[in-house]
Amino acid sequence: MKKKFLLIGVLFVLFSCHEKTKDSTTTTISQTVNYNNYKSNLSFLIEDNTSDIFLNTDYLIELEGNPSTGYWWYYTIGDNTIIKNIDSKTFDFHSGEFIVGAPIIGIWKFKCLKIGETKITFKYYRSWEGEDSASETKIFNIKVKSF
Repeated sequence: MKKKFLLIGVLFVLFSCHEKTKDSTTTTISQTVNYNNYKSNLSFLIEDNTSDIFLNTDYLIELEGNPSTGYWWYYTIGDNTIIKNIDSKTFDFHSGEFIVGAPIIGIWKFKCLKIGETKITFKYYRSWEGEDSASETKIFNIKVKSF
């Protein structure tokens, strides 16, 4: 009887340690398709230049980051009555595997609400260290106008 329990225990351990392998090509293609679909038909805001953009239109900001180190991009909007964030997504093109130190892409989608000027400031820092510890800052100046 003890041998049966021992055998069952060994088999249980062996099968529980088995991991399904993912098809990395399929994962990468799927991520690429999702990434391209998410960006399609939208314009990107450009850092350090004043972007003339149009009312009631959506725009993207794309930044690369490395969240495995604790760092990520956090933004503030100068006047959120002019433009607001409506969505954000991250894309990891590393075959569905978590790789420490590997970068990922962050995309933030913004909608223009009214005519005016403002800026979006992105700072790259660890949330527990606060924005004063930011290692990088990117500023996007926005001028919303009508068509």
